[in-house]
Amino acid sequence: MVAQETARKFTFDVGWVFVSSVVAMGAGLLIRILLGNYFDASGLGAYAMVLTIWGIVTLTTGAGAPGALIKYVAECADDKDTRDSLVSASILNGFIMGLAATILFIIAAPWLESIFNIPDLANLLRIASLSFPFVTLNNVFVSYLNGVRRMKWYAAFEIYRKGIVLVFTMILVWLGMGIPGAVWALVIAPVSVTAAQLVIHKRLFSYTLARYKECTKKLFGFGSKLFAANIIGQINTQAATLLIGFYLLDSDVGVYAVALMFFNLLIMVPLSIQRITYPAISEYFSKQRFQSIKIMVESTMKYSFLYLSLMCLLIFFYVDDIISIIFPGKATFISAVDTIIILVMMTIFYASLIPIGSIFSSIGKPDISMILSIVRFPITVLLSIILIPSNIQFHGIQLNGINGAAIAFGLTEIISAFFVIIFIKKLIPITIQFKSLYIGTITLFCTILFAYASITYLPISSNLLGGIIILIFFVGIFPLGVISRKEIDDFICMLKK
Repeated sequence: MVAQETARKFTFDVGWVFVSSVVAMGAGLLIRILLGNYFDASGLGAYAMVLTIWGIVTLTTGAGAPGALIKYVAECADDKDTRDSLVSASILNGFIMGLAATILFIIAAPWLESIFNIPDLANLLRIASLSFPFVTLNNVFVSYLNGVRRMKWYAAFEIYRKGIVLVFTMILVWLGMGIPGAVWALVIAPVSVTAAQLVIHKRLFSYTLARYKECTKKLFGFGSKLFAANIIGQINTQAATLLIGFYLLDSDVGVYAVALMFFNLLIMVPLSIQRITYPAISEYFSKQRFQSIKIMVESTMKYSFLYLSLMCLLIFFYVDDIISIIFPGKATFISAVDTIIILVMMTIFYASLIPIGSIFSSIGKPDISMILSIVRFPITVLLSIILIPSNIQFHGIQLNGINGAAIAFGLTEIISAFFVIIFIKKLIPITIQFKSLYIGTITLFCTILFAYASITYLPISSNLLGGIIILIFFVGIFPLGVISRKEIDDFICMLKK
C-alpha cells in the first residue's frame, strides 16, 4: 500500500510539473513563432542569441545553490528550522550575485557584440542584464518548492513566470517596441514574479539569517560542484548557437532557433520527470531504498522512450507541414527541416536518460556530472568548429552550417549517454537494466531508415506512410521486450487512481 501511494504521489507530481512544462514550453514556442512571423530570421536570431547568453548567465548567478537547495531541503523535510535557514541563505546570496552579474554584464556587452557582429546586441544584452537578481530569486523560490515537493505551488509559479513573459512580449511588440520590447519582457516578468513571492513566502518559510554562514558553506560546498557541471553543460548545449553566431549570420541563428524549438518540445516530458526524480532519488538514497531507485529509474526511462519515439516519428514525417503552418509565408524557416530531423534523431538515446539526469547529484556525487560536462565540452566545440564552416555533403544533404552544428551536438549527446550508463552501473549499489533502451533505440533507427527509403523510392504519400509506420512501430516494440503489457496496464491503472 505504501509503495502504491508513493507511486501515485510521483505520478501526480509529474502531472503538475508536466502541466507547468507544457505552459512554459507553449509560451516559449509562441514567442518564437510571434517573433519569427512579425520580424524575420534575423530578428529571431538576435533574440535567440540574447536568450542564449541570458540563459548561461542566469545559471551562473546562483552558483549551484538552487540545485543544492533542492537536495538539502528534500533530505531535511521534517526540520523546518533547517529548511528556513537554507532558503534564506540562498535568497541573500542569490540576490548579491545577481546584482554583481548585472554590473559586469553592462560593462562586457560591447565586447560581446564585437564577437558576434549582431547589430544592437550590446543594447539588448544591457536590457536583459537588469533581470539577473530577480531571475536568481525566482530560481531559489521554485527550487525550494521542488525540494519540499509542493508541486502544485511549483507548477503555479512556473506557469505564472513563463506566461507573464509571453503576455508582456505580445504587448510590447504590439506597441511597436520590436526586439528590444521582447527583451524588456524578460526583465519585467521576473520582477513581477518576485513581488508575488514576497507576498506569499510566509505561508511556506520564515526568513532567518541565524545560521547564514553554516548554510552558505553547506550550499556552496555542494553547489560549487553542481554549478561547474551545470554551467559547462549549459555552454555545451548552447555552444552550437554561439558558434553559428560567430561563423555564420544572425539569420542562421534564427533558423537554428526554430530547430531548437522542436528539440525542446521533444525533451519537455523527460525534463518534467527529472524535476521529480531529483528530490525523490535523494530521499530514497539517504534512506538506502535502492530497490525504489531501481524501479523509478527503469520505469521512467521506458515511459520516456515511448513518448520520445512517438515525437521523433511525428517530427520526421510531418515537420515540414508543421513549419508551413506556424510560419506561413516564411520560406526561410523551411530550411530548418533537415536540421530538426538530424537533431531529434541523434539525441533520442540521450534524451531517454534525461529523466534520471540528476541521479549523480541525488546520491551526493555532483562531481560526476561535472566530469561528464568537462568531457563533453571539447568534443562539442571541436566537432562544431570542424563541421559548421566546412563544405561537406552526403546524398544531397548539407552536413555543414546549422546541420553540422546539429550533428556535433548529437554525437556529443550519444557519447555522453554511454558515459552516464557506465557511471550509473558503477555507483548505484543495485543492478539497473538498460537492455530495453538499447533494443528500442536500434528499432527506432531501423524504422526511420526504412521510412526514409520508402519516401525516397516509393510513390506513396509521406503523410499516409507516417501513420502506417508509427502504428507498426508501437505494435512491434511489445514482442521485442522494450516494454511489457503489464507495465502499460500498471501505468494506466495508476493514472486512473
